[in-house]
Amino acid sequence: MRYKREEGFRYAFEVPLEATFQIMKINDEHIESKTGKAFIYDISPRGLKLSTELDLYYKKNQIEVRTTFTLQSEHTVTGEIVWQDENYREGYFYGIDLHISDDSSSSIVHELKHYVKDNHFHQD
Repeated sequence: MRYKREEGFRYAFEVPLEATFQIMKINDEHIESKTGKAFIYDISPRGLKLSTELDLYYKKNQIEVRTTFTLQSEHTVTGEIVWQDENYREGYFYGIDLHISDDSSSSIVHELKHYVKDNHFHQD
């Protein structure tokens, strides 16, 4: 499966945003794994790029994850892994296609605007 970034808005964090993730589904089997540590590198209204130390074997499985992160408020989103890449310093990168409502997407975009404004003026 090829993945194309066709969305007009994608915000790349200068410093990756801390997050947690949990595997919710592998292929057609519902599970709830332990919560793991992750970092979000960029986000758009319908997707995000995160890294973790874990190899989730995306190429062999269809995997759905739940990701939790905080901008102004805490957000928990679910989505399907659509690509995986390995980086030896930072672990594994994953592209997540979010299953998200328009309201949740709008809320994230709204809070991202404030996040950018707040962090732009507070940098040394």
